[in-house]
Order: sequence, then structure tokens, then C-alpha cells
Amino acid sequence: MYTEILHDLFQKNQTTKAEYKLEPFQKLLNAIGNPQHRYPTIHIAGTNGKGSVVLKIAAAFEMAGHRTGMYTSPHISCYRERIQINRQMIPENDVILYMEYLNLKAKDLHLQLSFFEFTTALAFLYFADKQVDIAIIETGLGGRLDATNVLNPLMSIITSISLDHTAILGNTLLEIGKEKAGILRPGIPVVVGPSVPLASLGNHSPIIQSNDPSVNAIAKTALEALSWRLPSHVIDEALKLFPPCRFERILRNNRTAILDVAHNPASIELLFQKMEQTFPDQAFNAIFGLSKTKDLAGCLHKIPKSCPLIFTESFHDRSFSAEHLFATAQALGFEKIQICKNPYEAAKKHLGALTLIFGTFFIMRDVRQALGIQELCDPIDMNETMLQTPDK
Repeated sequence: MYTEILHDLFQKNQTTKAEYKLEPFQKLLNAIGNPQHRYPTIHIAGTNGKGSVVLKIAAAFEMAGHRTGMYTSPHISCYRERIQINRQMIPENDVILYMEYLNLKAKDLHLQLSFFEFTTALAFLYFADKQVDIAIIETGLGGRLDATNVLNPLMSIITSISLDHTAILGNTLLEIGKEKAGILRPGIPVVVGPSVPLASLGNHSPIIQSNDPSVNAIAKTALEALSWRLPSHVIDEALKLFPPCRFERILRNNRTAILDVAHNPASIELLFQKMEQTFPDQAFNAIFGLSKTKDLAGCLHKIPKSCPLIFTESFHDRSFSAEHLFATAQALGFEKIQICKNPYEAAKKHLGALTLIFGTFFIMRDVRQALGIQELCDPIDMNETMLQTPDK
């Protein structure tokens, strides 16, 4: 039954056109009693670093003894990663029960909603029914028209602003910043990273700006600014945590793989800087896959041409083909390039003494399996498709 529910969820984007409107989704929430207002929330947007900041803040509340919901996207290996309480994934049976209920409500209201909208409603209702003390909520795409933008949070956070999803959010940092700032509420404080244009925020919310762009600094600034006072040692412990595939180091047979979901020019530039700082003067090869919504040329310009690249692809239509990645890189002057279309095989065949595996979330499940990482995986390997508002 759980597999059938997943199939139905993932198929919704084949039949539902993305409309970038909150009204239909709000109708569903009204019908189920607006569960998102039954507990305090912190709402987090930004181009890069959202998932890491969500985890650190959620873990701090949990370690301080609070029952804490956490909603992130997309997932890597299991759909249930997206919805967690005290870092425990929502059980399969609850996914089944809640989705059956939400499907019936949507049908009664003649609503056709997307994968992300149903998943967001599921998270809101699950957190309410399980009586969380607080929930940390990550936006999917942008902010102003994101399905999560129905909250009245204790605090908003915008981690960073750089060029990404320009076809939807705008072509300048100011335009993108204004879309992200759509999550702000009058009088509610907002914590921002140093790359966020302050002119995009308006003057209705108290602004707390971190001078340090790191996710640790932004999370710590937010936690210390909250009216909920958490012990400093708890905050310090929580800041040590990182989600999977954020400069994640995997050791296998005296070989090191670094997994990272950097997938836009700004994050890729920072990733290669960190590789140089962490492994000075050490050569490495890289395996790279990217989704079609991304600035491929801009990403490639941030990769040193001396780095040997193996291009791979995820299985669904959101992915650039490995051949397209290869041809684009070749036109830009890259020479040490090759193709291995299957990410599982790429990780098996091309793991050197030091290998960086980076890009889209959607290659990471296969890569992690190839590296022998034991974790819960769905019986079907599916994720969002191009018809859905892309969230990463």
C-alpha cells in the first residue's frame, strides 16, 4: 500500500500543472482545520544552506528537550526523510493514512494539487496530530508563492541569495531576494546571511544579519536571537551536525569520497574552495550530475579545467543527459572529461584515492548504495518531475 501511495504522489505532477498559486492549497488547509497554526514554527528560505540550517536548529530544540518537527526537501533515499519528529522519519503507515485522508478532502473540494502541496499538507497535519512543541519548515522553491508560505512563524530565516531558478524567481539578486522575502511577516524578526540584499526585505520585519555566511553562523545567530533560550552547550552540539551529502566524507578501502549537493554556481564555487582548503595540493577526480533547471554553463565555469570530470545522470526527465553535460563542457574547453551515465556504476568504477561526487540530489541515492551506505530506501526510486515546481 505504501508503494501505491508513493506512485500516486509522484504521478500527481504528471497530471497537475504547476500554477504558483497559494489559494487552492489554502482551501485544502482550511478544510482540514489549518493544522500549521497549532504549533510554533520557524520558516527558512534561501538559495543555499537551507537544509543544513533546518537540521541544526531542529536538533538544538530536540536536544533541549522539545518535541521538534522538521520538514525539508527533496529527499535522497526515502520519501519519509522529508517529514521527521526528533529526527525520526514519519512511519509508512502514517503516510498511508494521512495521504488517503488528504486525497479524499482534495477530491471533495475538486482540487488538483501538486506533489509538493500534498507533502506539505501531510507534514503540517502530522506535526499537529503528534503535538510537536515547534516545527522547523524549509521552503521548496522561492518563498512568496511556495506552498509552505502559509505560516505565522516565530522567526523567518533567509540563508543566502544567489542566481538560481532564474526562469521562475527573477534574473537579479534583488528580484530573487524579493521572492524569498515573501515569507516575511510584519513585526516578525528575520535572520539573514550576508549575501541577502537588504533592499529586498522591505522595512516591516526586524532584521538580524549574520556577518558570516556559514550555515553554522546563521543557525547560531537565529538560535541566540529567539525568545526560546536554549543552553549554549546544546547549541554547540547541534551545530556539529550536517545532513547527508553536505561535504559528507565517506571512506572505502583507503579511498575517500566527498558527497555534496552543490548544484548552482555559488555553491559549486564554495565547494571547490573547501576542497582546496581541506585537501591542499591533493589531486582528485569528480563525478557530476545536474538537473535541467540549473545554469549548466555557470556551474562549469566554477570548476577548474584541470579537474578530471565524469558526467552522470539521474533516471528521470529532470536530469541533463550525461552527453549534454559532456558536450557543453567540451565546448568550454574541458579536456579531462568522460561519461558514465549510471551514477551507481560511476561511483563503483571511478572512485579514486580522492573523489568528489556532487551536483543534483537525484544521483545521490545510487551513489550512496554503490558506496555501501546502509540506510532506509523506498521500494521505488522516484522523485519530482519537470511538471512540478522544482524544489532543488
